[in-house]
Amino acid sequence: MNSLKAHWAYLLNCSQSLILDHGYWTSEGEKDPKDIVMVRLSSLLLKSLDQIGSCRAMRICILADNFLTRIEALMACTHLVKLDLKGNQIVELPDASCWSHLRELQLLYLHDNNMSTWDNIKGLSGCLNLTALTLYDTPLSLKKNYRHCLVNNIWSLKALDNFVISDEEIIQNWSLPLHFKALTQHFCVSLYPSTKSDSFETEMKAVYKIITEINRIQAFYSPTLIVQRWIRGHLIRKSLGLCSTKKHTASGKPVRAENEHQPSQSQKTMEEDTDDNHELPKEKNTEIKRLHVNLNKLMQTLCQEVM
Repeated sequence: MNSLKAHWAYLLNCSQSLILDHGYWTSEGEKDPKDIVMVRLSSLLLKSLDQIGSCRAMRICILADNFLTRIEALMACTHLVKLDLKGNQIVELPDASCWSHLRELQLLYLHDNNMSTWDNIKGLSGCLNLTALTLYDTPLSLKKNYRHCLVNNIWSLKALDNFVISDEEIIQNWSLPLHFKALTQHFCVSLYPSTKSDSFETEMKAVYKIITEINRIQAFYSPTLIVQRWIRGHLIRKSLGLCSTKKHTASGKPVRAENEHQPSQSQKTMEEDTDDNHELPKEKNTEIKRLHVNLNKLMQTLCQEVM
């Protein structure tokens, strides 16, 4: 016990001078904590974040590999886009009302911490625009249905622990072909690159690069998004009058345009499903069943074309 107290005495508080020494500004001039846009405080034996709340304009905060147990002070930094808390001693996160203030937060790194139950992290459901999250190497990540629980409680989440979330993980009891299977190589994304940059501009570019890659993977491997694109495209063509390309001869008989092709099976299926949507009954259960049938039809056609 005395040994622990002795080690604790060597740990540091996050003082204003420490923040100024490790802060980054976008313009030259007087250095004020409220104008800091990025702070790097990794591996500095920090035990608290007393003064971090003064950095109201901060967008990137890197606090990896310290001894932090509480992070409530960060909730005052409402412009955060990326927050790195990897390798600390965090057991429980603030509640949802605190996270709701961080409306711009998209990347959150919490791996290698001590959260062990869903109650420890359920406050993240209040983080409305969180795109990517890491929680591997925590006791919680070893629990059964860990991904399913997170995916269905943090609705904005698109990637978890270096894998983009698949439709199979979102829609219960929906088994997809290998091309769209969860946790396959198709869905792999590097959320925590090993290379670090000293420049705020470069860090922001890295953030946008990660988000762009997540969106690219979803666009190619999410059947739901692919079906939505097909339906939107069909409805737009229909509204512009591009679905009918027949011409008439002098005798009044319709002829097919030279460049018109026979509609594919996928197009026929899509048009039938789109028309069916206007005739759906009002009962919710029947509507859900009809939608599921239509999605399965489209998925069968999609898989044939992709494979």
